[in-house]
Order: sequence, then structure tokens, then C-alpha cells
Amino acid sequence: MKIHTIVLDLDDTLNSLTMHLMGQLGANVLPYDYALYPAECGYDIIGAWSNLTGRPKPSVPEFWEWVDRGMWANAPKSEQFWLLDVCSRLVGKENVIIATVPTKSAECCAGKHDWIMRHLPVWCQRQYCITPRKHKLAHPGVLLVDDSDSNCGRFVTNADGTPTGGQAILCPRPWNPLHGEDCDRHVGTSLERLFDKHPSV
Repeated sequence: MKIHTIVLDLDDTLNSLTMHLMGQLGANVLPYDYALYPAECGYDIIGAWSNLTGRPKPSVPEFWEWVDRGMWANAPKSEQFWLLDVCSRLVGKENVIIATVPTKSAECCAGKHDWIMRHLPVWCQRQYCITPRKHKLAHPGVLLVDDSDSNCGRFVTNADGTPTGGQAILCPRPWNPLHGEDCDRHVGTSLERLFDKHPSV
């Protein structure tokens, strides 16, 4: 079925949040230093922070309370921010939705909103969804681009194993199964395959 809507993940797809937070919280890394992320930690960002800083691993609530509104708001655009423009040309601006998972901290939602207002064009500033249930947006003709293989898997397949009709592209990052692949090449080639044309067209 022809893809008519694209759901774009925010953190570590349109921005470089994880390494930005590592640096802000004491690790000797820069926002684009994905190669320094300890891949063996997978999605355990708190364990990765502990590994990089040599400090004891805090509890999940404690770690996220350290991340204030400004840290969320000031994450730099990722090197894949080009996705926003490309996807808007593939399906139309009104058919691009930003989706992002919140923590339980109020600072998180406020900071994500700040980021959206600061970095996204006016046409996209109200086209967002803050939810841990991205798979609820999955329908035939809808594509998700995300750095989480779990999010991508649930977007494509229901809990009972039946297909949702949605499609997904996993954005390579050191914590997911595509670790080591060139992100621009993989995502660009995947879009080209799905739309049967070069994504820059």
C-alpha cells in the first residue's frame, strides 16, 4: 500500500539527545560522538552513562530528575535532520507527524516542546505526539522512522503477531541491531526502496 503518512521520532533521530545528555551530565563526550557510546549497554542509557563517567549507576527516577528542561531543549539537531524536509516532500507537510516518548519528569515534556518550537519549521510546530505508545499510530500507509527497534517492531506487528499494516525504518545507532551501519545511507536507501524513487526527489 502506498505510504501517505510518515511518523518521525524526535530523540536521536531528528536530534542527538543521548550523547548530548552524556556530556551535560559529566561524560567526556560531544553530542555527535556516537562512536564512544558503549554498545554493550544497548538501550540502558543509565548504564552507558555510568560506564562513560565511572560513577555509580543511579536509579531510573534519579537519573531523569538530573535532566532539566534546558538539557532537553538544547539538544542539537542530528545529522539526519534532513529527514524532515525529505519526508515532507515525499508525503506532504500535513502528513508528517513528530512522535516522542516522555519520561515521568515534567521537565521532559516542557523541554521537548521548547525543542520543537525552537528547531522545527512553523508548519510542523503543532504536528507532534508525546506518547510511549507510538504503535497506536500504526495503520496501513503509515511509516515510522525511529532509532528503537522495539518501537519499530511494535509499529509493524501487533502483540498477537498479526501485522498492523504500518511500516518502519530503523535509524542505525550504537544501541540498536544496526550498530555500525551508515545511518544516512541506510535510511536513504530504505526510503528509496519504499517510495520507488530517490528520497531527495
